[in-house]
Amino acid sequence: MIPTTSSTMAEGEERETSFFDRRHGDVVIEAVRRQRRSAESFCDVLLNVRGRTIGVHAAVLAAVSPYFAELFGSDLPRAYSQRCPQTIDIVADGGVDADGLADAVEAIVEFIYSGYLRVNQSILARVTEIGEML
Repeated sequence: MIPTTSSTMAEGEERETSFFDRRHGDVVIEAVRRQRRSAESFCDVLLNVRGRTIGVHAAVLAAVSPYFAELFGSDLPRAYSQRCPQTIDIVADGGVDADGLADAVEAIVEFIYSGYLRVNQSILARVTEIGEML
């Protein structure tokens, strides 16, 4: 944590001190990532990929993806929650099997949460295609 102190004060005001933790954002997103992977905690969206569901957080998707920001960005409050998540069907043309497509979507979701992408060569083309869309 880095302490900072306000240097301008009006007469009679108390001096303020603030703290900034450079790791805070990383710690928060890692906790959200762990919760999503272990118990899908607070996930308000389910990505349905040919019967396989992947729990995600709308706010995280919208923060990283213009596609999801537009999809979730309306003036109306969202009626979805962890108890009643919004389901989004991911449909792709072509001969990719259900597991291959789901693995590709899962890899993209993991990248959205972590900034790290590790995929099997057999699904790399599908990851690239879906990643460009999302």
